[in-house]
Amino acid sequence: MNGIVDIEAVKAALRKNLKESRQHVGIRTLDVAFFLGMSPSAYSYYESGRSIPTLDNLLKLGALYNKGIDELLGWQDIVLTNKAYNRYNAEHLHAMERAHEYELLYKEKLNNITNEPLREWIEDELEDLTANQVQQLRLLWEILKLKEQENNN
Repeated sequence: MNGIVDIEAVKAALRKNLKESRQHVGIRTLDVAFFLGMSPSAYSYYESGRSIPTLDNLLKLGALYNKGIDELLGWQDIVLTNKAYNRYNAEHLHAMERAHEYELLYKEKLNNITNEPLREWIEDELEDLTANQVQQLRLLWEILKLKEQENNN
């Protein structure tokens, strides 16, 4: 899943829910087909997943089974899956934004280095680093500063 509704998952949920709903009510595919005004084989395509009901037929099926279209489509499961996916993306995006902030901070600090060859070398190395690598570099730098403070005390 890539954050967009997975159509195959919707089709599978619809197929399953149509069949289970019909069986729960205790009617035959012939009865449902007659209710919808279609041939039994055309309706069986819905339950087998070879065809998707029109919006009109979804509304009729929802009324017949006393269910909302969202229930027939398995929408609740899809929404929960998307929420989990979107939460992961939000956490990942936040980490990338923080890494970018650290990258900008280091570039600012580089401007304060008076040794020109050293500064140019560091700038060249930083350009090739990803945002995550810059964040790792920042953590390493903080550790080195702490060790230096311990040695000075």
